[in-house]
Amino acid sequence: STLMHNKSKALGFTPPTEDERREELKHWFEDMDLDHSGSISRSELSTFLRTIQIHISEEELTEMMRQADSDNSGFIDLEEFHFVMEEGLGMNAWWAQLQHRKELKVVFSVVDKDGSGSIDADELKGALRWAGAKMPNADFDQMFAEADDDGSGCIDFEEFAQIVD
Repeated sequence: STLMHNKSKALGFTPPTEDERREELKHWFEDMDLDHSGSISRSELSTFLRTIQIHISEEELTEMMRQADSDNSGFIDLEEFHFVMEEGLGMNAWWAQLQHRKELKVVFSVVDKDGSGSIDADELKGALRWAGAKMPNADFDQMFAEADDDGSGCIDFEEFAQIVD
């Protein structure tokens, strides 16, 4: 409604247009479709939903796939993904999460000074110092070790997102 749209604008939030939502979903779909097949699996959809902090049961995921997979291929294409996100979940469930994730990627890229795609201890210490955070070395080392899930000595984006969220 116009009243709701104007109220949202007054509060500093402008609801995305359908074109903006479609473009955003296309971007995320392409990120998930690693083999560029034009479709994603149930497992890829589940991982994506967890990534944006949307937790649904296996039963809900099964039902979502059943409703979206119109050609019964076992996979969902971009249009079917759009249906899942718009009809199955509703825009309010995912739009803010995707925007938050985009903001985190910007922060991550700023902290990742060398552009390597991961943050080492020195980069994170520098960012914390810049932000004015004071942390004893032992606490920093413990935090960094806990964040570094795979023990690589660096924090990738997913690990970074977990410690920031």
